[in-house]
Amino acid sequence: MDGNTPGYHQVYTKQNPSTYCGAQGGLSLHSEPAANHRSHRAMITVSGGSPDKLNAIQVGWTVDKDAYGDGATRMFIFWTISSEFSDADNFVNTGCRDLLCPGFVQVDASMAPGMTFSDLSTVDGPQFDYNFAILKVKKTREN
Repeated sequence: MDGNTPGYHQVYTKQNPSTYCGAQGGLSLHSEPAANHRSHRAMITVSGGSPDKLNAIQVGWTVDKDAYGDGATRMFIFWTISSEFSDADNFVNTGCRDLLCPGFVQVDASMAPGMTFSDLSTVDGPQFDYNFAILKVKKTREN
């Protein structure tokens, strides 16, 4: 993919739910898109459920003027999950972003949802990436 192939691109794999442990990968970091785009992003998504009641967790980077008020490249998380209070609905009315998510537990003080990235890739120039992960944590008495 390059600047000549705009649009939505994806790579996915289907796994047996009992084998799920998480997903991780390096995503190349980029800056603000052309002026006519309001946002763009690269993300890792772990999802399950039917399309109308999709449960999903996303992590990656985004440039989103509507959400953050600027053109900075930022780390984000987003999720929509069925719970005792509501059913997930494929991000239509449920879900939350970044530190606004109830129940979100930050485990690494060196990074946080909403933080900005300063080293960004350029066309025909230096490339920078960041490793993002969504991991299932075994429940213990401490958590």
